[in-house]
Amino acid sequence: MAKERLRVSRRMIAALVIMFAGTSLGSCGAPEFTYVKNSDEKTYLRVPSGWTQVDTREVDDLFSPFKRDTFEHDRHLRRLWSVAYDGSAYPTFLHLTRPDLPTDEPAIYLTIRKLYPDEKAAISLDAMRNIVFPVTDAARETYLARVKDDGFQDFELLFDRELTMPSGLHGIRTAYNWRVPSDYIPGGLVNTFDITVYLSPDSNTLYTLLVRCDFDCYQQHYAEIDAIANSLTIRS
Repeated sequence: MAKERLRVSRRMIAALVIMFAGTSLGSCGAPEFTYVKNSDEKTYLRVPSGWTQVDTREVDDLFSPFKRDTFEHDRHLRRLWSVAYDGSAYPTFLHLTRPDLPTDEPAIYLTIRKLYPDEKAAISLDAMRNIVFPVTDAARETYLARVKDDGFQDFELLFDRELTMPSGLHGIRTAYNWRVPSDYIPGGLVNTFDITVYLSPDSNTLYTLLVRCDFDCYQQHYAEIDAIANSLTIRS
C-alpha cells in the first residue's frame, strides 16, 4: 500500500510539473526584442522583435560619400558592414532611400566602417554630423551653393549632443527635420533624421546609426527610437 501511494504521489508531482511548465511556457510569448550584432566588432543593437530586416545594397550605395562606379566608392564598400530594419507593416529599403515616402513606423540603418589612413584625419565632430546629410551651417551653405536646389527645405535642428564612452569612443547624436517634395503629401513631407556616430579611440573604425521617420511618426515613436539609439553598445 505504501508503495502504491508513493507511485501515485510521483504521478501527481509529474503531472503538476508538466502542467506548471506548460502554463509558464504559454505565458512567455514571443521575445520583445531582436538583438542585432556584429560579433567581430563587439557591436550590439536592440530593435523591436516585430521589425523586419531589409536589404542594404541600395542604401549602401545612396549613403556612400562617393559616386557609384568609382574607385573610391568600391573601396568604401569593401570595408563597410551594414544592416537595416524597418518597423513598417510593409517593410522595404525604400523607407531609407526615399524620404518622399510617408511611413508610420521608423526604419534604421546601422553601419560599421573601417577607415583608410587618408580618411582618419578628416573625421571631426562636424564631419560626423555631416556624415549622411550636410547639417552644419557651413556644410549646408557649401552644398546649396553647388547643388542650388535639391528640393529639401525648412531645415530644423532638433538637438545635437556630444557623446563619450568610458572605453574612449566619442561621437555625436543629432536629430533634425527636413521637408522634401512628395507626390503623397501636399506641400511636401517633413522627415526627421536621428543620427548617432561614434569613432573608435584609435580612429580606425566609424559606427553610424541612422533612424528615418516622417515627423509625425518620430513624435509618436520617439521613446522607442530613443531606446534603440541608447541600446547601441560597442565593446571593441
